[in-house]
Amino acid sequence: MAGVGRVLCAQYRPAKKAALLEPDMSRSRRAALWLPGLFLAQSYRSDAVWLCAQGANAIRCRKLDGRKCAACAVEDKMNEDRLRQNLADLIARHCQQAKRPTLIDGLTLYCARKPAMPVQTVYNPRLCVVVQGAKNIGLDGRDYRVDAQNCLAVMVDLPVTAAITDASDDSPHYALSLEFDRSLLAAVFMEMAYSKPLGETQQKPGLARTPLDENILEPLVRLVSLLSKPEDIGFMAPLALRELYYRLLRGAQGPLLCQIAMQGSYLTRVGLATGWLREHYAEPVQIEELARLAGMGRTTFHRYFRAITSFTPLQYRTHLRLQEARRRLMTEGEDISTIAFAMGYDSPSQFTREYRKTYGTAPRQDRAEFRKRAGLDASADAVENRHENRALP
Repeated sequence: MAGVGRVLCAQYRPAKKAALLEPDMSRSRRAALWLPGLFLAQSYRSDAVWLCAQGANAIRCRKLDGRKCAACAVEDKMNEDRLRQNLADLIARHCQQAKRPTLIDGLTLYCARKPAMPVQTVYNPRLCVVVQGAKNIGLDGRDYRVDAQNCLAVMVDLPVTAAITDASDDSPHYALSLEFDRSLLAAVFMEMAYSKPLGETQQKPGLARTPLDENILEPLVRLVSLLSKPEDIGFMAPLALRELYYRLLRGAQGPLLCQIAMQGSYLTRVGLATGWLREHYAEPVQIEELARLAGMGRTTFHRYFRAITSFTPLQYRTHLRLQEARRRLMTEGEDISTIAFAMGYDSPSQFTREYRKTYGTAPRQDRAEFRKRAGLDASADAVENRHENRALP
C-alpha cells in the first residue's frame, strides 16, 4: 500500500477521524479537525510522517510534497487572524488621532476612518504594516498595495506617494510604521548563522512586500503592547525588536534587508547618497561627487542608484525638490518665485515646467484647487496669476 493515500472527512467519518486524535493533542488542533467539511489527507508511507507543531502538544500528521496538513493550515490561519485582531485592538487603544508617534523609538501608529487623497512624502528605511484596511504606495509609476495580508519593507530613502484606499467608520484603517534600527539589525545579523546569498538582490529596488504572517505579527503584538506599560519599554522593546528582525532576516526579503546592516553593501552606499540628497536637495550637485561619497565609480553608482531607488540621481533630487515645494505652496502661502529659488531652481519658469510635468498642472492652479477643497479663500492666488503667466516660456 506504499504510496497510496486516503482522505478522511471530518464531517462524515467521526469514528475513523477519532482514531487520529492523540491524547496530548491541543484543544485548538482537536477543534480544527472537527470543523465541518474539513478534509485531512493521510498517506500510508512511513517516511512521509512529519511533526507539524513543536512542544508537548505536537501532533503527528502527514505531509504530501512538503505541504501542511489541513488541520495545521486551519490552525495557522486562525492564529494569524487572532494576532491581527489583537494588533488592531492595540492600535485602536493607543491611537485616537490620524498619526501618533510613540515612546518606542521609530514606532508610529496610524488611524483613519475614511480614504485619503494621495500624499507625497519620503520614506526612510522602515517596515510598513496595515492590520485593517489598505493603502497604496506609489513609486515611479508602480503601485504597491499594503493590506492585512502583506507588509512593506523600505530599505533606503525613497520619495513615494501614499494613499489610504480602504477605511470607514465601521472598519477603520489601522496601521503602524517602524523605522529600522541599523545598529540592532546589524547585531542580530552578526549573531545568526545567515546562509542566504547576498548578491542576488543587489540590483533590486529598495522596497519590497513580504507576507504578514504570525512570525511577524507575534513580535509586533508584543512590541505595541508595551505602550500599556511604559516602564517596561526600555528593557523589553529591544527583545521584541530582535525577534522581529530575526524573523524578517529569515524571510524572503532577508538578503535585501541584511544589506542595511552591512557596512559597504551596495544598498548602504546608495543610502549614503540618498541621505545627502535629502539634506542638500536645493544645492547644485555633480554625479561624480555623489559617486565618490558612495565609494563607487560613476557608471556603477548610476546603475545601482537607479536599480534601488527607481530614479536617476537627478530625478531623485527633482522629486525631493518638488515634494518640498508643493508642501510649502499648500501650507505656508509663499509666492511661487520665492519657492522656486529656495528649491534651487534658476528661474520660476524652470520650476513651473517641472512642476507641471510632474503634477499635471501649474503651481498656482494646484494651490487654488487645494484651497478650494479645503474651503479656504483662493483670491490670494489672483495676485500671482500675472507673474506666473509671465514666467511661462
